[in-house]
Amino acid sequence: MELKLNQKKVAEKCCLSPRQYIDLENGKRLPSFGSLINMIINVGIDLNLFIEEIIKADYIVEDYVGK
Repeated sequence: MELKLNQKKVAEKCCLSPRQYIDLENGKRLPSFGSLINMIINVGIDLNLFIEEIIKADYIVEDYVGK
């Protein structure tokens, strides 16, 4: 919303499909390292804020392994 872009446009800027982006946005998956780098560079994601949100969500790596 801050960028005034819809999900499809943000997904394009991040080199993701709209479905992949929506899943990330809804917390159904975490980005790959490459996708994370694309988001940081192309969309201006604040890495510190991203990490804070992961911590607040009580992220546990085992929850995502093999999914």
